[in-house]
Amino acid sequence: MSPARPTRSRPARAVVAVLAVPASALPLLPATAGAAISTTNVTTPADGAVLEGPFSGGGGPVVGGPTLSGPVPGPLVVRGVAPGAVDGDEVVLVCEQRVEGATVLTPMRFAPPAPGEDPVAVITTVEDGAFTAEVDAPDQPCRVRALPEELAPTGAAAEYRPATLDLAAYAGPRVLGGSSSRAPDASGPGGAPVGVYRRVQSRGTGDGTTLGFGVRTGPLGLGLQAASGGLLRTAVVDDTTTRLVFGPSGAAGGIGLRTDADGHQERYFGLLVDDRPASVAPRTSDGTVGTAERTVDPATGAQTVVETSPVGILSLGSGTADEPSGVVLERTFRQERDGRVFRFSDVWRSTDGRPHRLEVRYSASAPVDRAFEALMVAPPTFRVPWDTGDAFVPGTVDRPIAPAPAGRATIWMTAPRFDSSPLVPTPDPPAPREGAADEPAQGAVSFDAPPVDGVFLGPYAFLLRFQRSIPAGGATSIEHTYVQDTTREGVEGLVRGLDPPAPDPGPDTAPDPAPGPSRVPDAVAPAGTGPAAPAASAVPAAVDPLPRLSSAVRIRLADRSQGSRLRALRPITVALGGAVAGRYGVTLRRDVGRGRGLRTIASGVRTIARDGTLRLTVRPTRFGRAYLDGLRRADRRSVRLRVIVTWTAPGKERRRRELVRTVTLR
Repeated sequence: MSPARPTRSRPARAVVAVLAVPASALPLLPATAGAAISTTNVTTPADGAVLEGPFSGGGGPVVGGPTLSGPVPGPLVVRGVAPGAVDGDEVVLVCEQRVEGATVLTPMRFAPPAPGEDPVAVITTVEDGAFTAEVDAPDQPCRVRALPEELAPTGAAAEYRPATLDLAAYAGPRVLGGSSSRAPDASGPGGAPVGVYRRVQSRGTGDGTTLGFGVRTGPLGLGLQAASGGLLRTAVVDDTTTRLVFGPSGAAGGIGLRTDADGHQERYFGLLVDDRPASVAPRTSDGTVGTAERTVDPATGAQTVVETSPVGILSLGSGTADEPSGVVLERTFRQERDGRVFRFSDVWRSTDGRPHRLEVRYSASAPVDRAFEALMVAPPTFRVPWDTGDAFVPGTVDRPIAPAPAGRATIWMTAPRFDSSPLVPTPDPPAPREGAADEPAQGAVSFDAPPVDGVFLGPYAFLLRFQRSIPAGGATSIEHTYVQDTTREGVEGLVRGLDPPAPDPGPDTAPDPAPGPSRVPDAVAPAGTGPAAPAASAVPAAVDPLPRLSSAVRIRLADRSQGSRLRALRPITVALGGAVAGRYGVTLRRDVGRGRGLRTIASGVRTIARDGTLRLTVRPTRFGRAYLDGLRRADRRSVRLRVIVTWTAPGKERRRRELVRTVTLR
């Protein structure tokens, strides 16, 4: 069996992005009568294989910006059989997807072309009823098929076909293209490139960029200049069907250009350090440079990108950010849960030994640009629980987002629906039809702490604003997560899983767990301090941690397993990430109505010397043991409790908050 060879070059008109091809640029479908090959079966790679390959956006070294490290993928070997074919017959290897109401056929290609050269589709010859070829691994979820030329695209570019296209006679495996690359983008001021990464998993896919400077990208009504970093586009995956969810999201700072309903543009600054406009930058004049490293867990397929970037003060005249601000951004990005969760943990650290004031705006958007908008049959809708209640409403220009209450802040989204059937080449392309679109995917944007406020930029995007204080030599953190799924119930379950439950403290005699580092600390102690050196709080004195602690206790007591622990006279543990240094207390008292009978049933205190994770164990008192044992013997199934939480900061007054809860005991 001879190796595959291209029998001729098939230059592409353009290597198109899904949903971005004008119908006029596509050829008419070729006739299919008289096809010499009536059936094929691709046997290699295996069904469900995850393929590491180059990103279709390009590659090459990144000069002046962070690079992504990782292994260089090799070629993908495709093998199969063509029963009934004669020696010399040819098949074209393609990847088949279903995208927003249409079938997309993308020819598999040889190595990426050199600059200025067109890509070449892989056409392989059948010998002894079989074929083999070496190709670039695809970077999208698709089904690999070997088609006769009469059914295949006419060039090396993707082509749209009807959603009802039946290719069952040309069997092949479903594969997932997990890939990464480095690609320059010099379209903005400064011209510095950034790293581009893509990861395709079994239930979701995401494209993103590393932190950089000089990139211009954004949804309709939002241009981001002098900043980058975050998601470019995500989609949920169901077999080989993909549905778009998020557009450019997660960028931190830069110069924003807002477009109002009348088409007027207004500039704003997405990042301020000590009240001065700032931006992430590949390097600053003090020699600080950005770094980025990408890893993939071979067991789960989860992707992690760890990067650092100096933050420079923006020069509005020259369009540069070379002046050091004394702050660096340390970002850890994780794509997990089979491609449905995209988690950014941003640590803003002081590097000059001075305290700093930080104000940052994070963006989130639906995947709608000028090309997509023409195919949209239903716009995205949003639910802001503390503003719109349970209602999903469309975004409108300049609609404010009110300050969120304490605790995790989540905005829910129904993704837009598209009908790409007008891209199917026909003499008269149809208009997009509501009934032709797939059911909308669902999404959510969740922050581990409430924003100061926010604003909708229009129907597809919004900004949320955060203000923090960075202690001298220390840091403050903000975690933002983008969640997607095919159903609303799936998204709700993933959001609930963002805050893991506190560990079971074990039997009643187990000692209290020692405080450990926060999963995403709200403040990090200055470098070089020892365990005995208490750190100053990174949170302003006006910030009260009790609302978050009250929420954590309320959620814990709502868990019936914890009621069962109380009934069994066992302790319960409350965990709180990003807790401010100080002495915390939780007291559970019997409440028989109107504050009467306030005897303490259980209590616990914990002092943490540094900002970080609080783990506070609440144990039954002697009275509580007798009282709870009496409830158990009387088969009482609930108890009304008055919950008192307290916090005393070092050198500050004691603060207290109360709430009443009815706890189910089994």
